[in-house]
Amino acid sequence: MAYDLLPVINDTTARFLEKRCLLTPIVGQKRKISASMLTPPTPRSPSPPSSSSSSRVSSASFSALSVGQEVEEVEIPADLRSKETFEFLGFDDTTAATLWQRFLDQPADMGADIINFARWQVRYAGSPDATSATDDWDGCMIKMGLTVWLRQAILLPEYYEIRFTASCSYWVIEAMEAQWETLQVLDSRVRMVQARIQHQARVLTGRPKAESILSMPSQPYSSGRKPSRPLSSSSSELQPQLQEADPTSVEDQNRSTLTVAAAVDAPEKMQQHTMLWRAGFKWRHEGFYDETTGNINLAAISSFPGDFSGERKLPYFTPQRHTADRYAQWLKHKARNTEITIAQVALDWSWVERLTTEYIWFTSPNNIWKKVIFNCRRGLPLPDELEDLEKRDILIGHIASGKNVKYERLTSYEQIRDCLSVEEEGHATKAIQWAFQTRKARQDFETHCKGKIWIHSVGTFKHSHVTKDVTKMGES
Repeated sequence: MAYDLLPVINDTTARFLEKRCLLTPIVGQKRKISASMLTPPTPRSPSPPSSSSSSRVSSASFSALSVGQEVEEVEIPADLRSKETFEFLGFDDTTAATLWQRFLDQPADMGADIINFARWQVRYAGSPDATSATDDWDGCMIKMGLTVWLRQAILLPEYYEIRFTASCSYWVIEAMEAQWETLQVLDSRVRMVQARIQHQARVLTGRPKAESILSMPSQPYSSGRKPSRPLSSSSSELQPQLQEADPTSVEDQNRSTLTVAAAVDAPEKMQQHTMLWRAGFKWRHEGFYDETTGNINLAAISSFPGDFSGERKLPYFTPQRHTADRYAQWLKHKARNTEITIAQVALDWSWVERLTTEYIWFTSPNNIWKKVIFNCRRGLPLPDELEDLEKRDILIGHIASGKNVKYERLTSYEQIRDCLSVEEEGHATKAIQWAFQTRKARQDFETHCKGKIWIHSVGTFKHSHVTKDVTKMGES
């Protein structure tokens, strides 16, 4: 199949970054980029966060912030459509070569992209899928053709319990989709960095710019989501973004090329409100909440099948900050080049009380929780005896665990034996989730929660604290 070359970073920006030692030339269809290009440096917590130490919540409130590896550079593929991209997603060299050849051999009218072949490989090569503690997870991932680092990340013992809330293929595909999105938006991100460097150089030297990023075309995107804030072609529209991103003093401008990510400061508690939390990828949370307009789109974070949704996509949150924190920590390991964020939402109880809510606990009478999990986790509709539950606006209950069961093999809800427990300050607590089930609940959420959502960045696993003198990066 003939295909168009699509560099991960456009040639003009690549030359600009190479000149400033932020990007290496291409060697073997790969290049190395400064880790600071992947995510802004985030403030590190000097001590372990404590839920009782402050009445405010910021990135430093989460243990996930300290999870990671400090590096100076990250290896990336030179072209988006390439064997090297399959390796970046998490496949070993042999499997990457095989998938690349399949990509090249596909019929001209097929139109499948790299991520499509990655999903197919994971779903079918890894069959039968691993789901419970009795399954050979590593053997399953070896059949998928995964590289060592991704296999080790998924098998980390400290996230043993969380692993069984979904299948092996689910976690692998989630990680690969995140890595793929990172590559797709990287060109837009580094072009903004280039614009910032040029702007800072003009402020410091007063010299006219030697080259303008405003005249550069945006990179085309063959699939996936385009960046939520593409670089504007209008200098009047670009300038406020630069002013917001740039330090406010010459002294600060001399300190670092990349602005440290502004720490979002939010209340830990609000009167007559309940706080909900959700860990996820930054690009997905950007689709969920537009911090500029305040618009909310729950569809961007909805999924199925889930514990309470066998056939419909529903958005899930947890009222437990430590549960979201644990998920965020593991996400950083699995998608090591993708920025992870934790969404915080304040729900007004005066609104919640007007909705119909059903509490479904592991110990609920008549085994209601087990019956719901038994059907939904197998992608089936609820039985007739539970159809009234589908009319409830909100479902609140424990998170299921597949540690001791394989849901697809169950013949009865009575075979379900446990739910997820998460460590909090040395004690195991049952993890809780909220699902906004009805259309009315989701529409009301998008209205009533406007202005009451905060997105906390906990950075990428591979991150950099290196700062560079802007005066040495300015235009010459």
